Amino acid sequence: MQYQHRKILLPIILFSLIIKVCIAYSIIVPNIDAIKYINAAHAFSLGNFKEGIRLYPLPLYPLLISCIHFFIHDWLRASQFLSWLPLVLLTIPLYRITRKLFGDKAALWAITVYSLAPMFNQYAGEVIRDPLGLLFISLAILSALNAFETATKKDFFLASLFFILSLLTRIETIFFFPFFIIFSLGIVAVDHKKRMPMFKGICLFIIFPLCFFIILLLLVNQDIKFFIHLQLFRQHLQDLLGAGYLKSYHQLYDLLASLSTSFTGNLIETVKHYMWFIYLITIIEAATKLIFPTNIIPLFLEKQAKYTKSHYFLLGIIVLFTCSTYLNLIYRNLLSRRYLIISVFFLFPWVGRGLAILYKKVVTCEKGRSLAMGCFLLVFFILPAGKSFTNVGEKNLSLKEAGSWIHGQINDKKNILLTGNDVRIPFLVNLENKFIYHKRLRNIERYAYKHGINMIIIIMSPEKKEALPAFKKYRILKRFRDRKNIVIIAGKLDN
Repeated sequence: MQYQHRKILLPIILFSLIIKVCIAYSIIVPNIDAIKYINAAHAFSLGNFKEGIRLYPLPLYPLLISCIHFFIHDWLRASQFLSWLPLVLLTIPLYRITRKLFGDKAALWAITVYSLAPMFNQYAGEVIRDPLGLLFISLAILSALNAFETATKKDFFLASLFFILSLLTRIETIFFFPFFIIFSLGIVAVDHKKRMPMFKGICLFIIFPLCFFIILLLLVNQDIKFFIHLQLFRQHLQDLLGAGYLKSYHQLYDLLASLSTSFTGNLIETVKHYMWFIYLITIIEAATKLIFPTNIIPLFLEKQAKYTKSHYFLLGIIVLFTCSTYLNLIYRNLLSRRYLIISVFFLFPWVGRGLAILYKKVVTCEKGRSLAMGCFLLVFFILPAGKSFTNVGEKNLSLKEAGSWIHGQINDKKNILLTGNDVRIPFLVNLENKFIYHKRLRNIERYAYKHGINMIIIIMSPEKKEALPAFKKYRILKRFRDRKNIVIIAGKLDN
């Protein structure tokens, strides 16, 4: 790396670190998924490994949280550490991958726009496995690209090692295993000079994970089915072979058919027949928001260039994980933007390439250079940076206020039980051992009265406030509201 590029790289990483740490430490209320990871990590820290695996079958992430908690004595901050740190470290494999594909300048642009991407910065404050899984799969892909060039055992071993780590964090990264083998065998068939070292490397790549899981099977014994999501694999395989993957799709199709009337005209019929295309649009929309809309522009500015096997491998990874997300959307009729995090992340090299071309055009512009540069900075720097800084600060203020109010009301009361549809407030006030989770709002009052529960805590979005049941044996004590949530606290009438 040239010295001047190194001088630019370090400030970019430092800026990425600062903005992600600021976002993470401004968040007080954890996301819903955080609680199950923290509970599993707490079980691991107590040496109760069976309970930890029962709470969450893929144990690497909660196990690492329990290790970080040894140094950071706050479960939320320890968990967030494994979100913002991987997101910062991802700058390094992204730089090296982009540099292999398009050179130093494109690599610097790629890590710059990645560091500013608002959605990736937002994930720094959440307790999710995606940043860590993305870091491991990125390192596996970087090692794979090195292996294609050098065909050394070290690179194949590193690709295999990071693949195992990614698999123990995000189960969908299993698709990397067959894709890498097939792609490598294609290189073996074409490149006769590297045939033997590539073939030995492929064998090493296959043998290492197999040995790892055989040893795991012998050590863990009956808990292996939880450890590697064996039941989940079996269910997906059965559905795939028995056409069960389209069950939800067909149910929705039949429902739309039943809604078709003369009043709706051709609208419902059109939606019904083009559901597959609507799902595709949903994927594109989610990916656009994840990468940030303005970064789509340089994505299509790449000039004609001769692609190598590294380019095709990375494009194959993007298509592979996009297709897996699309199939999951059809199967579950559910999509979260973070499901596309792998596919979108590996678009940044092409964004960096496009920005390098666009910047060159801007600086060589003879007329209106200042205006062009101003527009360039506004669109690709100021807008995403401004959006990123809006992630700083707690957005779930109602939950924070409700937690403080409940803590003040309960004080040191021992014989008290709580129930509700959200586990975050009990976590905030350290009352998890006095809280019973109950999801169904329709019968929550009857359930609470039957089990002698003193207080009901209901959290819902403002759009679903009509779903609040009418209380008869409890009365509403307090309401809290913000843009995202409404918190309703009800207590027994005879209290």
